[in-house]
Amino acid sequence: MTTMRLWHLLPLLLLHTAAVEAVVTPKLDRVRVRINDSEKDVSRKDRLELIRGDDLTLLYAVLEGQAKGAETINFVGYRGEGPRRWQDDDRGILIPTSELGKGWSLDKSGTLYRIETRTGQKVHGEVLVSLLTPELQTLTLNVKGVERQLKDGDVVDMAADDPIKVVSVRTNSPVVDASVRVEFKEIKSDANRQVELRLLYRSYAFASVYLHTVAK
Repeated sequence: MTTMRLWHLLPLLLLHTAAVEAVVTPKLDRVRVRINDSEKDVSRKDRLELIRGDDLTLLYAVLEGQAKGAETINFVGYRGEGPRRWQDDDRGILIPTSELGKGWSLDKSGTLYRIETRTGQKVHGEVLVSLLTPELQTLTLNVKGVERQLKDGDVVDMAADDPIKVVSVRTNSPVVDASVRVEFKEIKSDANRQVELRLLYRSYAFASVYLHTVAK
């Protein structure tokens, strides 16, 4: 019987080690994204923070030590509309965060999502996405020289010719505070709520207060 010694096995061991190293999947380094009109890099170790109402576009994914990027970048759960509904690669399309369902989120409450990168079936890594939903804390409204502190859903009684002015809006985000818009919308179907003051962050409406005119 031939005895095979350890040094006879070394070439086989080295060949096996090289084969194992060859199939190691490169790790994700960072993802390049566009948020509204600005681009930024997000490392896999960081968290992408968005506000519901932001528009997100996934541009490309950089892998560690690789010249070629990930083949697929998938915002998990988002499918969009039309023919691409069944595609996993979400690169280059605009993802309106106002349309992200809670059921797609990791926490099922609509605050934590993930972006997965892969090539074929090999996963390179992911980036977590925190999504803040704007919430009204106080709307300060001046009606005929008197300031009122209002919450979402409040109704203000006033005369039809009383001058009004939005003094300030405070929410759960300073970014929203600085960019909130107020739209006035007439309501014809409700005698007790005749005008809606709708608060929006970009195109996402997150709160309303109402005006009711009364006779002097």
